[in-house]
Amino acid sequence: MVIRWTAVGLFSIALMGRCASGPPPAATVTAARPESPIAKAFADPSLFGPDIAAVVRMLPAFAEGGESRVMILPDRVVGTKRYATADEAQRTAKSVLDRGERVMSPTLPLPPPKGRLTAIDAMRSLDDRAIHVAAVLEGARFLAPGLRIDVVQQRLGAPEKHEQVVIDDGTDRHPLVLELYSYYGGAIVFATREGTLDPRTVDRVFVDTQRITAAVY
Repeated sequence: MVIRWTAVGLFSIALMGRCASGPPPAATVTAARPESPIAKAFADPSLFGPDIAAVVRMLPAFAEGGESRVMILPDRVVGTKRYATADEAQRTAKSVLDRGERVMSPTLPLPPPKGRLTAIDAMRSLDDRAIHVAAVLEGARFLAPGLRIDVVQQRLGAPEKHEQVVIDDGTDRHPLVLELYSYYGGAIVFATREGTLDPRTVDRVFVDTQRITAAVY
């Protein structure tokens, strides 16, 4: 919310019909938008990497393109929506690209990323063998290096919700098991992956594109 305070000019009227003007009306002052807890989380280098701004700038385009939720991996962003065909996913990818980046609020102190998310296309995910929309920035660091869930809890406190999700790709392969740690009503969800060398390592982060857009822009 933007709150405006307007100072009213003070005028004095002299006796005997003489007018003396007081100080001129003060200029309208617009208060800076307070930084939301969600914005602070994205700006925390203990949680997100130096190139996270490239993702945040494109979240409104993902939201408007029909991707209500995306997952952030170290160097890519993948929409969670499943598509029946590659052509359908490519149409969404083009829609996201056409919308392009949105200028962030100056109250969000994110460092400039090394590049932009311009390689957006359809891809078949190894997680579920389904077709998704993905954006890749080679060499990017969207997550803090070596991020662990205990660091997340040190920075953000205990999760509001903790649950396990199993993703089966329909083959004989062992299903993907993720432990989800939810914050800000599910707007940001950190996920660890079963079967890794360090089970406390954050594998990916799910974000609600519409809620993040509302909080940041």
